[in-house]
Amino acid sequence: MARHREQEFPNFLQAAGADLAEQYFLRLFRREELPPYLVGMNPDYVEFVLGRIDESLKATILDEFRRISDICKWGKELPEIAGRRFGVPLPATGKPEAMAIRLFLDYPRAFGFAWALYAYRASYARISQHWLQHREVRVDATAMDTFASEMQAFFAKQDRGLQCQVGFSDSGAELVVWVLHGSQERTIPCWQGQKVAPNCFRPACEDVLVYDKSRGLLSVKVSKRGDAEQYVRSFARLVLGDASLADHPQRDLIYTPEPFQNGQFDWAGSGAVVAVERRGAKLNPDGAADTVLEIAGKGTADDLKQGHLVEIKIKFTIESNGKQESVTGTLVPPCITDLTKKRHADVIADYLRKKGAMLR
Repeated sequence: MARHREQEFPNFLQAAGADLAEQYFLRLFRREELPPYLVGMNPDYVEFVLGRIDESLKATILDEFRRISDICKWGKELPEIAGRRFGVPLPATGKPEAMAIRLFLDYPRAFGFAWALYAYRASYARISQHWLQHREVRVDATAMDTFASEMQAFFAKQDRGLQCQVGFSDSGAELVVWVLHGSQERTIPCWQGQKVAPNCFRPACEDVLVYDKSRGLLSVKVSKRGDAEQYVRSFARLVLGDASLADHPQRDLIYTPEPFQNGQFDWAGSGAVVAVERRGAKLNPDGAADTVLEIAGKGTADDLKQGHLVEIKIKFTIESNGKQESVTGTLVPPCITDLTKKRHADVIADYLRKKGAMLR
């Protein structure tokens, strides 16, 4: 575990408050096992404890801290989203650190939901989206165990190890599934004393699936693009109970380039979206599918008529709480985007549907 995590942990607990810090440690130790403390669990006391416990337990604590601190990356946003979805009473004036530890200690389903959203948003990977139509979803542990077993077999068959852990959180409106698994082993030369010897290791990967029940829309964040198809098929058959959903001819028809190319997309704001601007585009010139024509910046209206639009980058200006925020993202028709990970993703999706660029 990185040294900086150990250094940050005491200050994080201090920001959360002495009572929550004490509650955190008392789930790991009996009170009589802890050294006495006079004025709460301050950073010096926490550092003292961390310096005197077993290394494996310290690694567990610091890994938990990594996940707790992850959901504070954007301040209160993720804890508050999870709190609203699961009816958790979080004080509006509370610190994000206190909200995050409260979820971790007392509301594990809400915490799992918040952390999965973090993994989904923080990834550099683009998201693939798939229309599975099904709107009634009731998931239990048995169904997810079967899903986990199938994905474990899938990864093992590709020599990516037997490790595969699956968690899920159902907030009512959305089902979020996260999958931790391995990848192919890697070997790097390392110094061992005065000799160089090979060191083998297997990196861990985090994939996330988000299912919007109201629209029957599955969004998939994967570490390896080819895995998305397996996730869609396993999800349709084992979670939704209908394998044929994965074979629907319009399954991947989520975005269309037509409004951008036929002039129907007017680039005017609407509602909370006060301004929209093209920031770049890629086209396949007619009759040259292997050639990509890149157009930087705004360009002109006629630029997008030079071939088939395969990617477009858009900047949105959003009015929120009396302030304007800029969000820039990319659409790759028919089903790839990074906009679902951005702030105000729902507002942007509603705007794109209104303008005819998003079909689901």
